[in-house]
Amino acid sequence: DPVWSILFVQDSTGGIFVTIDDLPDGMLEAGDLVEVEGFTEHGGFAPNVLQTGIRKIGTAPLPDPRRLSWRRLFSGQEDSQWSTVEGVIRAVSSNSAGQMFLDISSGSQRMQAQLPPSAYRRELPTELVGTHVRVQGVAATLVNDRSQLIGVKLFVPRWDFVEPTG
Repeated sequence: DPVWSILFVQDSTGGIFVTIDDLPDGMLEAGDLVEVEGFTEHGGFAPNVLQTGIRKIGTAPLPDPRRLSWRRLFSGQEDSQWSTVEGVIRAVSSNSAGQMFLDISSGSQRMQAQLPPSAYRRELPTELVGTHVRVQGVAATLVNDRSQLIGVKLFVPRWDFVEPTG
């Protein structure tokens, strides 16, 4: 998400959060194979990489997403991992930067899926409120100033990773 200067990279062993200084919109997309130079740092919840250089070196298939229960999602153990969850869209909104947010629930648990400005048409799909969906994205933990888990967000790279299931 170039708006927030964040990036997640994943290989067959797992994923990690990368803090980026400047990434032009459209430079990278899901499925790009990249070489990242940087330093590991403690991070807010789990280790991450402070990027000092990045370059695209090709494309590759995305790994199979980990199908997560909501309990597992909210455990924090899947932070920065390419995942899929199911739930019901409760609200659709956007911000002034053009990012779209889907509020999704399962039972009493709620989370937000976030899509970058390039991921959707400019008209919000409010007709999907109440629709059961399967969503693929990167599970990210939300933490307070003491690095305690307070929620979860799913970063979804494109609209085609949101699939109505019923």
